[in-house]
Amino acid sequence: MLLEAKIDEKQAGAKVLLRNTELQIQAGEVIGFIGRNGVGKTSLARIISGVDSDYVGTVRLRKGVEILTTEQEQHDIDESMSVVEYVLHGLREYDHLTHIIETYPATMGDDMGLIEEYTNALERYDELGYYHVKDQVVESLKAYQLSKEQILGSFSDLSGGQKRFAQLVQIEYSNADLLILDEPTNHMDYVAKESFTAWLREVRSAVLVISHDRDVLACADRMIELKDQKLQSFSGNYESYLKQNTLVSASAMHQYEVNIKTLENRREALKQAELKKVRTKQSPNPFIPLVRRLEREIAELEERISKPTIWIDQESAQSLKRSQTQQYEKYKAKSINLRGAREVVAGNAADLIRIDELSLGYAKPLFSNLSFELRAGERVHIVGRNGAGKTTLVDAMTATAEGGSLTSKVFAGSIDYSSSLVLGCYEQEIDGRYLTMTLAEAVADIYSQSGRPVNDEAITRALREYLFERQDGVILVDQLSGGQKARIQLIALFARRPNVLILDEPTNHLDLPSIEELENALRRYEGAIIYISHDSFFTKNIGGEEIFVGSA
Repeated sequence: MLLEAKIDEKQAGAKVLLRNTELQIQAGEVIGFIGRNGVGKTSLARIISGVDSDYVGTVRLRKGVEILTTEQEQHDIDESMSVVEYVLHGLREYDHLTHIIETYPATMGDDMGLIEEYTNALERYDELGYYHVKDQVVESLKAYQLSKEQILGSFSDLSGGQKRFAQLVQIEYSNADLLILDEPTNHMDYVAKESFTAWLREVRSAVLVISHDRDVLACADRMIELKDQKLQSFSGNYESYLKQNTLVSASAMHQYEVNIKTLENRREALKQAELKKVRTKQSPNPFIPLVRRLEREIAELEERISKPTIWIDQESAQSLKRSQTQQYEKYKAKSINLRGAREVVAGNAADLIRIDELSLGYAKPLFSNLSFELRAGERVHIVGRNGAGKTTLVDAMTATAEGGSLTSKVFAGSIDYSSSLVLGCYEQEIDGRYLTMTLAEAVADIYSQSGRPVNDEAITRALREYLFERQDGVILVDQLSGGQKARIQLIALFARRPNVLILDEPTNHLDLPSIEELENALRRYEGAIIYISHDSFFTKNIGGEEIFVGSA
């Protein structure tokens, strides 16, 4: 066993995230770690990686275990270090072994100690797979769409996203015993994600990957779900989890109702015992021990019984028996209420957007000769590599329709739109101007900009429908989790009752029940949709015509 954690309690402010729960990780296993947004997944990852010590409990590691996480930062980076050097610098024992292999032949002479050290270094170098690692690292960086010039250039010149990709490559080749990855595929294109999932299926290290990307979860050996402050383990990958979760959830619902019935029976028995205790004249009173025993049993039941949080994917839910379906309707976990998806503004036109022979870019075109039309009710899936111009295209369509100025340049062609067009846009990152607002202020601003009523009742309803607590309204948006920020974007998306949605990676940060609800809402949505997504499950469920931007 690589790691064993026993967490008695972990709090975030007044909220208890973890209580009386355990985690074991074995060598070489790939664990998919899931749970609703905000339940404490990242907090647990920080605990077991040693970043967070503010908890009650213990974490035990096997001697010599090396852990790497996507949260870690290296502070000894030479600013002139190339990207490939940065990756190699972070590999386990690489610098030390390379130094021995490159310098000892000229200095060791007949010193048997140095000769033995040199021989051991050669064997260890081979064992860790380092003889060809530089070429392999370069190819992996290319898969994440770094150019040869960038790979050989300074690490400090990369963007934030590119540095994250370089860090992922470093982790992939690190030979660490345990890798902890938090939403690693966010912002990857389809080629990069295929490369990542191929690595994940073959990795020899143990991996704990926090993700709601179903393509990633399909690679897991085991699934762990954080729910109701505890961890629950499921053997197999995501598909296996769905089957087991259905059985476990059905059992939990049944047991909860049995426990509630038992508690009711005990309370009725106590009521009768107390009446008999009062009426009896016998001494000693034989009902006193019975009353005390029933009081203890009731107290134990009340402490033990808690309403389960239940979510069953909709396909599995269809296989439930009628009685189980009725139970599920009572106990299923709340999900986001995308009521706004049913409120499409009137006045749909036959051709809402028309792109004709468009060449778009900055100093030079990112793509050329792009043509398509979007009609009422249609779905269009924009496909292409990162940097091919997908986001540039949707930004240009948005700016044109809303009368704004383009940050890109139209080299040829045109973007035309109907006068009845009303856009709803979901971007990869939340608008920065909301970050300094409280959640309630952000919702009020969204409603005000969309011409909706702004009052306490409307804001409270929006928070409730998107799974925020009333007290969350005073929290700064900048302090919310990625999933919570994504839900603010969904509020903004539907606020104007749009007849066209433009979605840029909408499943990033959303948990699995919210993704399912979003997919259901989009299937019911009567307006048209243009979307960018590298989630193969999402694209299969939404469908539509594929439009390739750049080289396919």
